Amino acid sequence: MPKAFISYSWDSEDHKKWVRDLAVRLRRDGVDVVLDQWHAIPGDQLPAFMERAVRENDFVLIICTPRYKGKADARTGGVGYEGDIMTAEAMTKRNDRKFIPILRGEEWAQASPSWLAGKYYIDLHGEPYSEGHYTDLLTTLHSQREQAPPIGLPPFQPQLGQYSFLSPDMRYEATRVGMGGEIHYQVKEVETGRVVLLTYPEYSPNDVKAGAFSPDSKKLAAAYHYSHLGHYTWIGIWDIGTRVLLRSEKKAGWVTDISWIFES
Repeated sequence: MPKAFISYSWDSEDHKKWVRDLAVRLRRDGVDVVLDQWHAIPGDQLPAFMERAVRENDFVLIICTPRYKGKADARTGGVGYEGDIMTAEAMTKRNDRKFIPILRGEEWAQASPSWLAGKYYIDLHGEPYSEGHYTDLLTTLHSQREQAPPIGLPPFQPQLGQYSFLSPDMRYEATRVGMGGEIHYQVKEVETGRVVLLTYPEYSPNDVKAGAFSPDSKKLAAAYHYSHLGHYTWIGIWDIGTRVLLRSEKKAGWVTDISWIFES
């Protein structure tokens, strides 16, 4: 469960109520919120309370209004003291994402303390505030923000010496692997990682230079270059399911593109 401390200024009774209502909603939504209206009681050392609140919570939610900005920039009152604590921690620990500004005033330029001016802020000004912006805050606190999808491999056929490539149906991945000083294509199932085929050429030593899957993803062609008895390319075609070499052919010279191999 994430823990968050709310830093704000006592602009008015209405503003204090708005902050308390936000804290109540966040607690109902699974965030352990620390708020002075609940957690600081008469007799407490307020500087110590503020220091612990900033240091011991996962996040600090900073409610930005023109009055908060004035106190923070002038380093006056409790807001100014909290500003000292927060800027010191941000500078020494480089944990900038711990401190989340929330705009309550109308304009960001008039409400943001100078040390927060360039930060990504949550806009909760207005009545009612944006539900989408509140969700942005909540998913951030719960580490549930949408993540970028994993980077896949290009689905097109490889160029000369390309390290790996996918079959058209994305089921298989062919990768150039070194074995005993030679280079072959190793084919794995993408989902399971199981090796289903290892290409092998006519002669040794060898180095696979180009490859291509058939349009139905059931076969793999691999081209090996040789220089003894003149330059030529040996091309083999394997059935992936049975691992059987179906046929092979030789081409004069060093062929670097075999995408045509399955056209006939």
